Amino acid sequence: MKTYYIILGIIILLISCQSDSSVDKENSQTKPVEDPLTPLRKEKAKKILQTLPSPIETAIIFQSVGAKYNSEATNPSGNVTKCPLSSQQAINLGFYGADLSYANIFNEQQEILKYVSCSKKMAESLGINTAFDNEIIECIEKNKENNDSLTFIINEAFWTVDTYLKENGQDNLSALIISGGWIEAFYLGVICLDREDTNPNFMQKIAEQKLTLNILLEMLATYDHEDVYKMQQNLSTLKSLYDKVEIDKNNSKTNAQKGFIMYKKESILAIANEVIKIRNELVNQQL
Repeated sequence: MKTYYIILGIIILLISCQSDSSVDKENSQTKPVEDPLTPLRKEKAKKILQTLPSPIETAIIFQSVGAKYNSEATNPSGNVTKCPLSSQQAINLGFYGADLSYANIFNEQQEILKYVSCSKKMAESLGINTAFDNEIIECIEKNKENNDSLTFIINEAFWTVDTYLKENGQDNLSALIISGGWIEAFYLGVICLDREDTNPNFMQKIAEQKLTLNILLEMLATYDHEDVYKMQQNLSTLKSLYDKVEIDKNNSKTNAQKGFIMYKKESILAIANEVIKIRNELVNQQL
C-alpha cells in the first residue's frame, strides 16, 4: 500500500516541469520552438499532476503502512548501457526519475546518488549534457539529506531535459519520459499490494488512477509518432481493465473532482497484475 505516491514524485519532477508551475523559465537562453499542440499537452500534464497526492501525503502514506525501501524492485542501474534507441533511453529516464523519487522519499542517500548517476547517463544518451552537470551534481550531494531542496534541484534538472527536447523537435521523447515515470511509479506501488489482505485506502488510490491514465492517453494521442503509439498500445489493456472501474461524477463522496469511485477487488488486482506485466516487458525489451 505504498507508493502510489511515488507517482507524485516522478510527476512532480517530470510533469510539473512542463506545467510552468515551479521553475523560472525566463532563465532559458533559447526560446523553445513549440508544436501547435504543446499548450494542449501542457494542460493534460497539469491535470495528471492534479490527480496525484501531494509530497506530504506521499510520505504520510508510506509511514502509515510501514513501507520499507526495496532496492531490488527498482530499475537495474545496469540498464543504462542496454538501451541504444532514443525511445528506450527516454522511457528509462522516466523509470530512473521514479526510482530517484522513491529513494528520496525514504532518505536512501546512496540510492539517491545512484539514480542521479543513472538519470545523468540517460540524459547524456539523449544528447543533453547540461541537465546533470557538475554544478547540479554538487548541489545534489550537498542537499541529499534535505528532501524538499533535493526535489527542487532534481526538478530543475528534468526541466532542462524537457526544454532541450522541445527546442530540438523531440517533444515525443518528453511524452515517453512521463509515461515511463508513471509506469515505474505505479509498479513500485502495486508490488506492495497484499493480495490476501488488501488495504481499502490503497485499493482506492489504485482505482483513482483511472483518471490519470485517461489523461495520459489523451496526451499521448496528440502525437503522431511510432514510439508514442507503441506506448499507447502498451497501456491499452490497462485501460480496458479500468473500464470496469466506475466513476459517478454526480456523487462527490470521494471528492468534487473525482466523484464516487466504484470497483471490485478482482478488478483492482487485475489492474495491479497488468501494471507489473507492462513494466517488466518494457524492462525486458532492453535485455
